[in-house]
This record gives sequence, structure tokens and C-alpha cells, in this order.
Amino acid sequence: MERLVAQLQRMKALEESEANLVTNILEKMPESARFSVLVSDLLHAKGRPTSLGSPAVALARWEDHEDDEGNFVAERIGAILPKSSNNVVGALEAAGGYILGKGNVSELGVGAAAGSAVYGFVHRLDNGGEMVGSEAALAAAVSGDVVDLGVGVERRTSLLGPASRLGVCAFAPTRERYPMNSALTVAPSVSSIGMVAKTVKTLEEMHQAIVAELGSEPPEVLESVRAAAMATESLGDNVKGPYDKVLQAAEAAGISFAVQDASLPPMEDLDEIHRGMLSTEFRASLSAFLAENVPFLDVDTVLARAADDDVKDCPEADEALAQDLRRKIVGHVEALDTFWSGLGADVLIGPASERLLSQCSLLGCPCAIVKIPSEPGLSVLCVGRHGADDKVLSMATLLDEALEKSS
Repeated sequence: MERLVAQLQRMKALEESEANLVTNILEKMPESARFSVLVSDLLHAKGRPTSLGSPAVALARWEDHEDDEGNFVAERIGAILPKSSNNVVGALEAAGGYILGKGNVSELGVGAAAGSAVYGFVHRLDNGGEMVGSEAALAAAVSGDVVDLGVGVERRTSLLGPASRLGVCAFAPTRERYPMNSALTVAPSVSSIGMVAKTVKTLEEMHQAIVAELGSEPPEVLESVRAAAMATESLGDNVKGPYDKVLQAAEAAGISFAVQDASLPPMEDLDEIHRGMLSTEFRASLSAFLAENVPFLDVDTVLARAADDDVKDCPEADEALAQDLRRKIVGHVEALDTFWSGLGADVLIGPASERLLSQCSLLGCPCAIVKIPSEPGLSVLCVGRHGADDKVLSMATLLDEALEKSS
């Protein structure tokens, strides 16, 4: 409890600083709290305002109250005050999680900006540097020991990318393993809910708690995990050296894997599909979210008040294009299944490059980011076949502990 109280005090201080990590704080902390959580402002958390980083949503409702001197003042409290949480957030609360606040996001979660015009832009806590990635607040808060866990939306490395660059761990499950209810996902076909923490072991424990609480698919039986590691010959010198040390540390720890000259099947249309799915699904997703939560706001009003030009210029849906893109995704998933069959492994270990992360994110593969303690800014990726969430986390935990021991 003392640790959580200290985190709460740091979080309150951050609200008054220029770090721009959080949008609001709840004062009361129950005695049952076991760990702290920062929830993305794209996800509902019961009793916490959801603003989506949108000026129209954040300014839609005000509340008059009396200040200490007896004057009535208007306070912005956010347009949406959820009466229930997203299922994953609720499962974490049931497991003893205490929500310290909501993490700042890019406007409507659309762009790569770390933050928005509503609450400002996220900065690193160690050196004040700017960050990239819609869910960067989660990685910044975990890295700065402000919270134990961050939970948010992964789309096109929005959550995985900042974690890999900031030296913390992250996990995104097989797509649709975690429910996406009570969340704004502007491209639901290529989005998932993910988590950020200091260690993979924490992520593994949280995953098990979520699965148990939701009563979804039972955990896999982990008699053994077949793993393969990407060969290092084709890597640049700035990556090859650290990655070689990762494999050496894994071997020293007794982790079994086969080094193979293999990577996920190439996707020349990766960027095209990411952009296309956003443009074809954005308006319908936003419209459905607004209708359920703030019916007095419509899509055109929200976009007209947008501060981000990328949001304002989002095109109308093109169903023919959407169908074509979904067919392409199905084709890539089939190629990926063939790849795994030929590889003879459940998990592939390799450098966490931005493109590889983007590919895993698009195809909904379970993947875990493992930090390299001796190499700030570099991380390792453990990615698995669809459904191999527990095996990915098991292998990533072993690797994380081996690297920590060798550092």
C-alpha cells in the first residue's frame, strides 16, 4: 500500500507538471488495492471521464460547483463519465488493480502524436524528450515508476512502439482474445488491447488474471515451448551486436531455441493496408461510439472541432476498398499460418524493429516486447502463431529474466 500511495503522489504531481501523462485522478484508494494501473483515454474506466483526446468530447459537458471561497465556478469534467469499465479494465480491477488515472492519447487515437491539443503532448520523465505513439503515456508512466501497469489500444505500434523505445515490456494478445467493448478503436479490424509493464512476468500474471476473470479460453498446457530465433547475419551492426548478446544470454540461461534464417513473410502492402483500414472504418467506428456514449454529438461536429488535420481530413468510408483490404489481410494470415507450419516452432525471437512490430499488430499475432537492460532504446520481440499467447509470454518471461540476470 505504501508503494501505491507514493505512486499516487507522483501522479498528482505530474498533473500539475508539463509531462502531460494523465487526464484525471480519483482521490480514494481502497485498502484492497494490490497494483496500480494507468488506463488509456480511449478505454472506459468506471467513474473516470473519457475524452478521447478530442476537443469536442472533452468540452462537451461542464459542471458548476462551489469553490473554497463560496464562488460558483465551471469545471470541465469530460463528456463521458462511464458507468462501467471495458471488460479488460474491469478484470484488472477485480484482480486488485487500482486505476491511478487515464493516459493521454492522440486525438481520437488517430495519429502518431503522443498526446493532443486537449491535454498537451507527452514527454519522457527521465529527460523531458518528446515521444511518438498514441499510447506513449503508458510507457512513460511505467518507465518512470509512476504506475505498475498501463493498458490501452494497440494499432500500428501505438502501444508496442513506445514501450520498445523506452525500455519497458509490453504485450498484445491474439486479436479478439481481449474484448474491445467500451473502447474507441478507429480501425477495429486491425486493433487490439495491450498492456505495458516493467517486467514480462507482470504481464504474464495480468494476462492470466484477465483470462480467469473473463472466463474465456483456458490457458494452454505448457509442457514445452518450441522457439526459433532469427539469424543475425543480415542485421545492421547497431542491432547485430546487442542481438548476439541476447542470444548468448538466453543460451547461458538454458533457454532452448533453434537459430534460423527466417522472419515473418514480407508484406509490401503493409502501410497501404494500415492507412486503408483507418480511412474505411474510422467514421463508422466513431459514429457508433458517439451514439452509445454522447448521442448529442455527431461525427461531423467532432471532426469540425478537431485540432489535428489528420482527423479533420479523414475521408468517407469506402466499403469496396474495405472488402478488398480485408481479403488481403486474410491472404497474409494464411501465408503466416503456412510460415509457422514450415518453421516448426510456436514462438519466433527477433529484434523489435518498427516494421516487424507493425506487421504483428496488423495481423493480430500475440507478441511481447522484452527490454534489453544494457541497450537503452533497443528491445527484443517474441511473436507467436495465433492463439499461442501463453507460450509467447512464457518464452518472453524466461528471456526477460535471463537478460536482467546478465546485465
